[in-house]
Amino acid sequence: MKNNIFDISFGFALALPLSIMAGTIPLAFDNEAGSLALLATACTLLLAWTMLAQLCIARRHGEGKREFRQYLVAALLLLPLAATAAMFGMIKLPGGYAGGAYWLLMSIVAASTVCLGLLAAALAWATN
Repeated sequence: MKNNIFDISFGFALALPLSIMAGTIPLAFDNEAGSLALLATACTLLLAWTMLAQLCIARRHGEGKREFRQYLVAALLLLPLAATAAMFGMIKLPGGYAGGAYWLLMSIVAASTVCLGLLAAALAWATN
């Protein structure tokens, strides 16, 4: 059961940056598409989390688990950075105090995503 909990958390750590990237795509075309971005983020998070957790459970305990662990650690390290770059690169910030508040919120989301990815990569590297 312990490994399944790790696999579920690895699935979440992989799904979170993917959902952030899916949520920034509607905002890249139209800054007023907040509800569409939220819907894309939530749907991607729920679908990707379940699918990636099942993939981690199947691949970490089957054949080729050493290679999968290396790919898992690399993905956990690189996906949050890609999500952060996509978020700051695609979203057009408004001017004034609202832009500062959006930038602060985006910085908090980016930092927490990167820290979660680093923690999950350390756990994936440490556990067999």
